Amino acid sequence: MVLLSHLTGRVGNAVSEVWSWWWDANNPKDQVARLIFTVLVPVLVISWYKWVSRKYSLRLPPGPWDLPLVGHLPFLEPDLHQYFRKLAQVYGPIFKFRMGKKLCVVLSSPLLAKEVLRQHDTIFANHEAPISGLATSYGGLDMVWSPYGPRWAMIRKVFVGKMLTKANLDSCYALRQRELRQTLKYMYSKGGTPFNVGQQMFVTVLNTVLSMLWGSTLQGNERVNFGVEFREMAGEILMLLGKPNVSDLFPALARFDLQGIEKRSKELMAWFDRLFDTVIDKRAKMENVNRGSKDFMQVSMELIDQKDPDIPFTIVNLRALFIDIIVGGTDTTSTTLEWAISETMNNPEIMRKVQDELELVVGLNNMVEESHVPKLGYLDAVVKETQRLHVALPLLVPHVPSSSCTVGGYHIPKGAHVFVNVWAMHRDPEAWENPLEFRPERFLNDGGKSDYRGNNFSYLPFGSGRRSCAGIPLAERMLMCTLASFLHSFEWRLPEGTKMDLSEKFGLSLKRTTPLVAIAAPRLLNHEVYNGHGRGRDMRVEQFQSGGGRDRATTKDKIDSLGRLMTRILRHMASELSLDIRSDGYVRVQDLLKLNLKTFANISMRSHTVDDVMEAVRKDNKQRFGLLEENGELFIRANQGHTIVTIESESLLKPILSAEEAPVCVHGTYKKNLEAIVQSGLKRMKRLHVHFARGLPTDGDVISGMRRDVNVLIFLDVRKALEEGMKLYISENNVILTEGIDGVVPAKYFVKIETWPGRQSIPF
Repeated sequence: MVLLSHLTGRVGNAVSEVWSWWWDANNPKDQVARLIFTVLVPVLVISWYKWVSRKYSLRLPPGPWDLPLVGHLPFLEPDLHQYFRKLAQVYGPIFKFRMGKKLCVVLSSPLLAKEVLRQHDTIFANHEAPISGLATSYGGLDMVWSPYGPRWAMIRKVFVGKMLTKANLDSCYALRQRELRQTLKYMYSKGGTPFNVGQQMFVTVLNTVLSMLWGSTLQGNERVNFGVEFREMAGEILMLLGKPNVSDLFPALARFDLQGIEKRSKELMAWFDRLFDTVIDKRAKMENVNRGSKDFMQVSMELIDQKDPDIPFTIVNLRALFIDIIVGGTDTTSTTLEWAISETMNNPEIMRKVQDELELVVGLNNMVEESHVPKLGYLDAVVKETQRLHVALPLLVPHVPSSSCTVGGYHIPKGAHVFVNVWAMHRDPEAWENPLEFRPERFLNDGGKSDYRGNNFSYLPFGSGRRSCAGIPLAERMLMCTLASFLHSFEWRLPEGTKMDLSEKFGLSLKRTTPLVAIAAPRLLNHEVYNGHGRGRDMRVEQFQSGGGRDRATTKDKIDSLGRLMTRILRHMASELSLDIRSDGYVRVQDLLKLNLKTFANISMRSHTVDDVMEAVRKDNKQRFGLLEENGELFIRANQGHTIVTIESESLLKPILSAEEAPVCVHGTYKKNLEAIVQSGLKRMKRLHVHFARGLPTDGDVISGMRRDVNVLIFLDVRKALEEGMKLYISENNVILTEGIDGVVPAKYFVKIETWPGRQSIPF
C-alpha cells in the first residue's frame, strides 16, 4: 500500500503540472475541455485507487485462466466431477472458474462443505433454476428450483410433513410390495436369459413410485413398454437439466433458444401434463371409493380441498412436486440399485456375505419384507458403500448465495454458482482408507457417524442443510427392500464372454458407461413364492420337463450349484423342509434327493443322483460335508456352520480336551467390527457356534474357518478358556468351534489381536 500511495502521489504531481500549464494557457476555445479534464482526472484517479483497493481486499479463490466472454468453457472435460478433482489438485480445495459470464466456485473438502451447508446454510439455501428447470417446474413452483422462502418452506412441509410421515409410508407398504412382487415374478419368468438390469430397476422403481403417488399402474407388456418410454423421457429431462445451455450462460441469447432446450423441455412437460390430467380426473371420480390406504395423490387432494390459508398448496404445486418425485427419485434410486448389484457381482465374497445374512434373517423359503430390513446390517453397509463410491449426484445441485460472504478465507460474491464435489470427497484418502476399494465393512459399527442426515461432511450422498434431499425416508426404504429382494431371490452372473465394466459417465446422476446386462437365476428353495400361492408348482414342472429355462448350465455348474444348495439345506433348512435330521447332523441322501426343489443352476434336485452328491462332496475344497454309510444307506451332513437347534455339539463334533490340541486358535474379522468385539466379545449370532481356524489364512493345511479377505486376527487363549469351563470342539474339516459362554466369547479370553496381513499388534 505504501508503494501504491507513492505511485498515486507521483501521478498526481505530474497531472498537477500539466493541469496548471493547461489552466494558464490563454486559449478561449479550450475552456470547456480544460474544465472537463480538471474534474475528470481526479475522479478517474480516485476510482482507480478504489478499484485496486477493492481488488486486494476482496480475494477471490484461485483458479484456471478464463477467456474473454466464454470463460473456461472451451477447456471443460465431459466428466466434470473428475475434471474438478484434477483442478483441485492444482489450485486447492476451493477454486473458481467462469462459464460464460457466470462465476463458478468448486469445493472439494469436508470443512469447506460444512461452511457452506451448515455455517452459511441460509445464505446458500437457493438454487438458480436453469431454463430447462423452469420449464419443467411450472416456473419454479416445485421443491428443487423454488427460491428459498415461504413458498419453498410450504412445499417441503407438505412433502415431508404430510406425504412422508411414518404412518403414510407404512400404509403405502402394500402398494410397494405389490410392485416388487410383480417384478420378481417377471424376472423369474425370464428363465435365466440376459436382461438390462438398469432398465429393469428403473421400471421397478418407477412403478413403485407411481403406485404410491396414485395407487394404480399399468400391467403386462403395456407396463413394461410404458416404463421404458418413461425412462427415456425422465432421462432426457435429467440430461436437459445437466446440459450446459447457451441461454443460461449468456442470458441475452435466451430468447433465441439456440439449442432448442427450452422447446424440448416444454414438449416433455406437455406429455407429463396429459398423464397428470388423466390421473387427476380418474382420482376425482374415485374419491368416494374406499381404497384401504391413502396414496400421495389422496393426501394432496385432501390438502388442496381444505384450502388452509397457512398451507396454500395448489394443483400446480402438486404437479410440480410429483415431477420432482418421479423424475428425480426414480432415476437416482434405480441408478444406485444398478451400481449396488454391479459391485456385489464384482465382489463375490461380499455377495456371499449379503446372501448369508439374508438367509439367516429371511430364510430361503420366504420373500423379503420391510420388517426384515432393520436386521440387515451388512446389507445397509453395502448400500452406504455404494452411495459413497458411486454417489448419485456427484456435484449435488449447485448452491447460489443470496448475499456475498466469505468461505475458506475467500470472497464468494452474491449469485455465484457453488458446486460441492461430493464424488471427490467420498474418494479422499485422508477421510477413507483405500477409498477406491468397495468395502462395506467400513460402515459397520461406526456408531451412526455415516448416516444420511448430512452431519458427517465426508459423506454426503443426500447433501446437507436446508436444501438436502427431502425424500430420504422413502429412499432408504426403497433402496434396502428392493436390493434385499433382488439379491435374496436370485443368483447373479454375467453372460458368457462378457466382463464387468465399472466405468462412469457424468450427468446429474452418475451412471455406468455401459448398462449392466446380467442373468438372474432363481435362488429360493420354494419356487412357488415367485408366482404367488398355487401357481409356482405348475410352472416349475413345465420348465423342468422342457429343459428348464434357456440358460444351459455346464456339468461343473450343476455340481457346484448342487453343493451350494446342499450346504444351505444341511446347515439351515433341514427342519423347515421336514427332513429327518439326526442330532449329529446326518440326513439320508435319498431323502435329500426327493426334495421338490431346484438348485441355483435351475436343475431339479430329483434329477440328481447319489453319484452327483458324492461328486459335490469330493469337489468341495473346504470339506464342508461328511458322508456316512450305515446299514446299507448313505447319509450326509454339513460338518459345521449350523443354525438348526436340534443338532447337538457333542454328537456333531469332537471335544478339545487340552490346549496342546489347538496350539493356534484364531478368528478372522474386520477393523470396523473390532471396537464392538472388544467391548462385547465374539458372538455366535444365529449360528450354534463361534468359528476359529487352526492357523493363518496362508497356512496350507488350513482349509476352512476363516474368510480370505479378513484384515484383523483375534487369537484365543485356549488354555484359559478350557480351564474356566468353556467347551471347545473341532470339526471333521479342522474348524475349531465353541458355543462360548451364553453364546459369547468375552474379550478376556483374547491373547492377542493383530492386523492382517501385516501382523502388527493392536492394543485392546
